[in-house]
Amino acid sequence: MPAGDGDGGFFGPRVTPTPSVTPTPSYLVESTPISTPLPAPSPKATMPAATPAAATYVEIYNTTLTFNYNATAFGFNLVRPPMTIKYTVHPFMVERIIERESEYGTHPDVTFEREIPSEFAEFVVTIYDKNTLAVIAKEGYGRAYSYDDTQTLTIRMPGNYQIEMTGSFVTADVTITVPPENLSP
Repeated sequence: MPAGDGDGGFFGPRVTPTPSVTPTPSYLVESTPISTPLPAPSPKATMPAATPAAATYVEIYNTTLTFNYNATAFGFNLVRPPMTIKYTVHPFMVERIIERESEYGTHPDVTFEREIPSEFAEFVVTIYDKNTLAVIAKEGYGRAYSYDDTQTLTIRMPGNYQIEMTGSFVTADVTITVPPENLSP
């Protein structure tokens, strides 16, 4: 240990740190806090009113129709919407036989038999405004439409409508429901 005076160490005289004040940046300006009013007491808890029962609908049409390049239509004056048209389509099925050569040389050729919907199967529901003959809605199954077997079409505007159903190579189960207020005389 090197010799030195009594108040020094190996690295020189001892230094006593002095506290320093760090200047506050001038970005902020001190201000008085805004007083927040105390919250008002909550009202006493009460039970909510009973929720109304789910809306009831009346079935105005329920039948099974077979379509083979034909159509059916009828009118209905919808005073209070909605009108729901639910249909399930059963397409005529055709058998397809697929023959393939075996890719394994001496093995026999392979034949598959499959039953698929006819490529001509189609069902279309078109809703017309009877006053203007404008198409309000048009949905269906097959060809240009979805191949979902069960679908629902909902009309949400009042009006005097013609409901037209056309199709080919299908049988359709059709149900139409409306609120009961539409049946009042």
